[in-house]
Amino acid sequence: MAKHLVEFDAHSRRAKVRLRTGMSVIQEATRRGLPGPLEAKTTGEMTALWLGPDQWLLLSDHLSAEKLIAMCATEFAGLSHHAVDVSAGLSCATVDGERAPTLLSMGASIDWSAQCIRARFAAVPVVAHRHANTSFDLYYDRSLREYLRQWMCHSLRDPLLTETSCRSSR
Repeated sequence: MAKHLVEFDAHSRRAKVRLRTGMSVIQEATRRGLPGPLEAKTTGEMTALWLGPDQWLLLSDHLSAEKLIAMCATEFAGLSHHAVDVSAGLSCATVDGERAPTLLSMGASIDWSAQCIRARFAAVPVVAHRHANTSFDLYYDRSLREYLRQWMCHSLRDPLLTETSCRSSR
């Protein structure tokens, strides 16, 4: 069976929480373990992705969104912050394999070497988390899933990518 370059509906049970802090407490938030610009940080059962100066996306395959929010309440008690469960609103596509950077470059001509970036990929706003040189998770609004799936499956017909395929659970 051929290896799938793109897998839609990856990590469907992953909890996703968006955390925002007040601009006045950003330095304190990063001192407490949140990643800085273009970084991702995994501690224990949670990964934090930097979204902007005062924003992070918290992810976990083992902890619920409610638990992540409770952890934020404890960790940032006394600091201006807001944590919201965005699990139902975001989908994840995994792009994995030696041709992953080529496919990603077809959708956005940016430097994909950062651990975490926000970009417009094929006109869709995404948060990209790079695990390794050839492994990425793309988080995007779930309402754009079918458009993104069609775009990627069409792009996979390019001669540079023809030996791979696209998999979707639907």
